[in-house]
Amino acid sequence: MVILSASQVQQQDGKMIIEPLGASHVNQTKTTEPLVKTTPSRNHSFDDSRELHNTIDCNFSEAFSDYCKMKGIIRIHGRSSTIFTSNSLAAGNKSWLIRPYPRKGTDAMKSVREWTIKPSHGPECNKTHTDPTILFSMAGFSGNHFHAFSDIIIPLFTNSRIFNRKVHLLATNYKGWWITKFQVLLNQLSYHQVVDIDNDDQVHCFQDVVIGLRSHKELGIDTSRSLNGYSIKDFRDFLRSAYSLERQVAIKLNSNDHIHNRRPRLMIISRKATRRLTNEACIVKMAQKLGYQVVLANVTLTTNLSSFAPIVNSCDVLLGVHGAGLTNMVFLPDNAVVVQVVPLGGIEGFVKTDFGDPS
Repeated sequence: MVILSASQVQQQDGKMIIEPLGASHVNQTKTTEPLVKTTPSRNHSFDDSRELHNTIDCNFSEAFSDYCKMKGIIRIHGRSSTIFTSNSLAAGNKSWLIRPYPRKGTDAMKSVREWTIKPSHGPECNKTHTDPTILFSMAGFSGNHFHAFSDIIIPLFTNSRIFNRKVHLLATNYKGWWITKFQVLLNQLSYHQVVDIDNDDQVHCFQDVVIGLRSHKELGIDTSRSLNGYSIKDFRDFLRSAYSLERQVAIKLNSNDHIHNRRPRLMIISRKATRRLTNEACIVKMAQKLGYQVVLANVTLTTNLSSFAPIVNSCDVLLGVHGAGLTNMVFLPDNAVVVQVVPLGGIEGFVKTDFGDPS
């Protein structure tokens, strides 16, 4: 048995049990108009030395998320959750309300801080930035591993990658443990540290702002709708680069593999509470008899992805009962196999959309 923990690796009987160290301890839009596009009059830039053409492009019609793109003189005041667009002529001088999290119509939105987009000059700038910015929420279901990827990480990738890391990330409903858990990925998306904008009383000024994350579908990317045509393959390549994952393709067995004791690796996501495999030990023994090297993984909220992602990448098959642990299939090599055990309870729809279609 191989046991990976904080400081040791032990092996016997050809079986592995994994529980990596945690990175840290974890102690809607309101509108009647689906699409808003305005091009107000020209205004002075931050230093009044030149003029910028201000535009607002808001979309409230998509299934998962509402989002706005703004260019011009944009002032953001975190404490008051207000974005000033410097254009009093926009759409009859009305304001828009937006919750920047892609789970429209769900209870998740109740915990998401609401922001006001106000077409007025606003206060003077305390800090002026040349790089664009994206404002998004860490509330909602973000504490769940599946939703962390589906609701934030993947949409953040598709929305920010076009800036080639030259982009500021402003987080409302900031969670320090969440930043720690995904710091490796965030560092690859931006040269700047993520800002806890809710507790920032300064006025940050930008010329290019995106509020909210455009999300296409569960744990995936619609290439036809993504910026620069990004695909889920691009995202998986991004993960491989960020976590230095070595394997690109799963094992391909041949008749001579038994000579070199070359065996495929099977990772089983072990659950200790709900939806657990009651005959887990029997499954492990059967898999070993069939020629698999078994990796038994206990994934928790504090699992260190820098340690865990390479272990997943070393496997050829991922097996588990429907649940957030199957999200780790994003680290598998190409042509690997995902086996999702479907529990009783009429959840076939979630089974298909969450992991069936993405796999």
